[in-house]
Amino acid sequence: GIEDIAKGRIAYASSEGASLEIKGPDAATGVLGRMTITDLDLPEAARVYGERAGAQAAAMKKLYGGFTLDAVAFTMADGPELKIARLSGQDFSARPTRESWAETAKVLASADNVEKASPAEQARVFGALADLFESMEVGLVEATGVEIAQPAGKDKGAGRIARIAYSGGAGKSS
Repeated sequence: GIEDIAKGRIAYASSEGASLEIKGPDAATGVLGRMTITDLDLPEAARVYGERAGAQAAAMKKLYGGFTLDAVAFTMADGPELKIARLSGQDFSARPTRESWAETAKVLASADNVEKASPAEQARVFGALADLFESMEVGLVEATGVEIAQPAGKDKGAGRIARIAYSGGAGKSS
């Protein structure tokens, strides 16, 4: 459900879960458990996603305060399975990229095999990726209960990580 909406800002939203299917050469299926997000600024998110950056980099603007995602599981067509018991984060801020986030996403999605691409195409893809990373900040992201496994009959590679976290730049968002 969604609670407390004012001027395009959502104080709290949740979903009990979802499933997904990715088709094509990197086919995969997945399920997502309960999801929550707090302090979501939809007008700012739309601006960041759709607008191009100006000549000078804009200040980072807070897009949401926090999120949680429980019981994530992905199975790739070629075998590996990834599970994450809980993924959470706080204080996500962003600004537009040079070509807009929408156009940056198109550039990244069109990169089939970067290793075999021309130097010009590699520069375009890696430049877009660097621009995207420079256009966002996160206060904290944490994943707990991470498991990677191969299906029966494949190599026996598997791994577990109890907790992994990243604490990012603070104090630059508004």
